[in-house]
Formats: sequence, structure tokens, C-alpha cells
Amino acid sequence: NSDDGLTILSKDGIRFDPDNDGVNEIVFNTDGSINLSGSSNERISSGTNTNEYIDFNDCAADNCTLLAGGLDLSSGNIWFLRASDSIDTVIGQAAAGDTLILEAATYTVSGDIDVTKSFALIGQGNGPDCRTTISSSTNSISPIEVLADNVTLRNFCVSSTGNIIEGIQIDATATTVFSNVLIQNVDVTLNGTGSQVGFSWRDAGGRMENVHSSTTSSSADGIAFRMLQASTAEAATTLRVFHSRFVGQGGGATNAVGVRNADNSASQISNLFLYNVIGEAIEGAACTSNGLLSDTGADAVTVAQDSTFIGPDNAITQANGSSLTLLNVTAHREIAGNVTILGEQVTRSIRLSGELRSSEPGTLGWSPVNAANQACITTCTSACLFGMDT
Repeated sequence: NSDDGLTILSKDGIRFDPDNDGVNEIVFNTDGSINLSGSSNERISSGTNTNEYIDFNDCAADNCTLLAGGLDLSSGNIWFLRASDSIDTVIGQAAAGDTLILEAATYTVSGDIDVTKSFALIGQGNGPDCRTTISSSTNSISPIEVLADNVTLRNFCVSSTGNIIEGIQIDATATTVFSNVLIQNVDVTLNGTGSQVGFSWRDAGGRMENVHSSTTSSSADGIAFRMLQASTAEAATTLRVFHSRFVGQGGGATNAVGVRNADNSASQISNLFLYNVIGEAIEGAACTSNGLLSDTGADAVTVAQDSTFIGPDNAITQANGSSLTLLNVTAHREIAGNVTILGEQVTRSIRLSGELRSSEPGTLGWSPVNAANQACITTCTSACLFGMDT
């Protein structure tokens, strides 16, 4: 052509056999597609570096380094997984630093997906119309279990109807604490019997952005988010959560929790920072509900800023010596326990400088104080004192 391009018109397509072995290595089909054939050359290569190619082989048969659709960049490979591919198989063949890309489809799993290497698992989108979903109905599993540091999870949904489930579990209890796990644009939806925990962090920290968890149990705890520091933790952990929503609904005489930070006999601190977060508890039958729960010991340290917490029993609860700081927080319903405001811990009363608002001022109370004192509210120039037991 005049632009130095080449156009060949043929009814049967164009076939190339450059090594004259009787096998057409390249076939240009009449529909515009390209077939790459041959016993060991089904790839597009630069020809000078065997690591610079796109490989279309079945690696199990040819012992190549990539599965179907793998793109080798020499330093950090990219793997393209179809819904028919086994995520576990790819993880077994991938290396630290690789990126695994899921297509816009539903991947059905029957066991834990164990992320044992430092790589990224990326889908095609979360939200109301999840483009990529990891789905399970199996009981007593974690559809995704992160067992390595420096892992990224991004742009997909996890859905389960199994019983006793932790949707995404980040677990460093068997190794050194994690500090750099990143979760972005990920939704978790759980609906079953037995304990249901949406996001579960154990001896691990990192960052979460734009994540959502809706967790429902018809018979036990429904906890949308939980950070738990165990006695075996070797160091303090810090987790920062931005622009996210956690909704937990429990059943029976159990717990419904939006966000929980717990000290599980730890000697190291678990620091949880919440920015623009909504934590909501929906009460089931005879269930205790907490939008935000900081409890179990002094090593659970929680700071919430520009956030909202909702709970039929308690919007916000501090218990068992844990530390809780609230900055510009909205509480729907009651507050229980000891709270730190701007570095000052208050026990049976609370001192505010406009950092806490209630959508229901008539019911916002202080549970350790008797009901009569809950009605006592004194307005000052820059602070409010309420629920004071004088």
C-alpha cells in the first residue's frame, strides 16, 4: 500500500511454514484472527530474548513458565486467568512480584485460595454490578486467605453462602507480622449460618481503600470487619482504612458488629485508623449490636475520624481497657465505655469540642451512667458535657 502496509486477499487465509517442517506456525484466518501453531513455538517472540514473549501454550503439557495467556515481562510476569482456569494452579506457578489478572466473570471455588506469595490479584471491577466475582458455597473456608506480606487485592467481589466463613482473611499468626497488605475496591458479601466475618486481619496491617462488607449470619456472629492481635504477634501492626463501609448482622444471642478492633491477649499494639468509614450493626433476634467496637485489652488502639457508626444497641463501644479516639464522628444511637477525645481519656462522662454528633440527641447516652443522668446535657461555648455522674 502507499503507506508501506501490506494487504493480502485470500479466500482460505494465509499460512506460513518458515522452517519447512510441514506445520504452519502462523495462520491468518479469513475472520481476521491469528493462529500460532507448532509443537513448541506457540508464542509471539522478539526472537532475541526467550523471556520477551506472549505464550499461548498449555504449560502443564509443555513445561513452560507461563499458563495460557501469560505475558512474560522478565521482571514481574502478568498472568491472564480465564474463569475456567484454576486460581490455585496459577498461584502455584506464579512468582513473587507477578500480577494475576482475572477476567470479567465468576470464579467458583470450593476451598481456600491461599495467597502464599507477594503478588497482586486484580479483577475487572467491584460495586453493585460486580464484573469479577469469586464465589463459594462451601462451609468453613476463607475464599481468599492471604498468607504473605506485600500482597495487593484489587477490583473484585467475594460472595459466599457457606457456613462459618471468613470472606477475606489476612493471617500472619504462623509467621512474622505483615505490614504491607493493600486491599482496594473489593466487596465482600456473606450470608449463611454460623460465624460470618467479612474481612479478618490477624497480626497484620496495611491499607484498605473503597472496600465494602455486608455480612449476615442467621444464627451466630455477623462481623463485617475485624482486626485481631494475638499473643504471638512479634510487633505492633498498623492498618489504615479509607472511604469504606462495613455492615454486620448477627442472629441469635450473639453479636452484630460493623467494625471491631480486639486485643486477643496480645503484648503488641494493633493500631486501627479509620477515615471516612461507616460501621453499621443490624440487630438480629436477641443479638447485641455495635457499629464500632474497640475491646478486650489495652493493646487495641482505635482512631476514627470523619466517620459514622450505627447500632441499635450501641453505635460506639469501648471496653476492657482498649483505647478509642473519635474526631468529627457521627454516632447513631448510644455510646458505651471509655473514650479518648483529643488525647484525653474520659470514663463516665465525655468531653467534646464538636467532634461527636448524634442523629438522635434524645437517645445518645452513656451506658455506665444511670438513665436519669443521661438526660443531663450542658452546652458550653466549645464543648458539651453529657451523661455526667456527679
